[in-house]
Amino acid sequence: MMKKVLLFFLILITLIINKNMIFAVEDAGQSIGEEKRVELKKDVNSLLNKRSNLWNQLFSPKSNLVDINKELKEIVEEPLLTYDMEAFSEIKNKHTSMERILKVDVLDISNIRINEKEIIIDIKVEWLMEGFEENYKEKLDYRMNLIKKDEKWKICDYKVI
Repeated sequence: MMKKVLLFFLILITLIINKNMIFAVEDAGQSIGEEKRVELKKDVNSLLNKRSNLWNQLFSPKSNLVDINKELKEIVEEPLLTYDMEAFSEIKNKHTSMERILKVDVLDISNIRINEKEIIIDIKVEWLMEGFEENYKEKLDYRMNLIKKDEKWKICDYKVI
C-alpha cells in the first residue's frame, strides 16, 4: 500500500514539474525585453530580405543555382531548405512566370516562444510586389520557426496563419 501511495505522489510531482517546464518555455518568450524584441524583429526581417533577394536573382540569366543554393544554406534549414532548392530549380529551369519582390517589411512580431535552439514566432509581413500590370502590397501573417545552427538563426519552416 505504501508503494502505491509513493508511486501516486511521484506521478503527481512529475506532472506538476512537466507542466511548469512547458509554461516556463512559453513564458520565457513572452517576457523578453523590448531591446531583445526589436533585435529579433530586425533579424527576422533580415532573413526574409536575404531570401527574397535570392528569389529575385532567379530573374537574371547570369544567376547560378549552385551559388544561390550555397547562399540559401546560410539562412534556411530543413525542411524549408529542400523545398526552396527544388522550387528555385524549377523556376530557373522552366522559366515559370513569377513576380519580383521589391520590398519585405516585418511589421510586427508576437507570440514569441524561445529557447536556446528554437524560436517560434508569429509575424506580420508586408510584401511590395512587382505585378505584371502594377506594383501592389500584400500583408500576411505567418507562424515562423527559426532554428539555431552554426551559431546563426535560420528559417526552418513557416505557414500562413
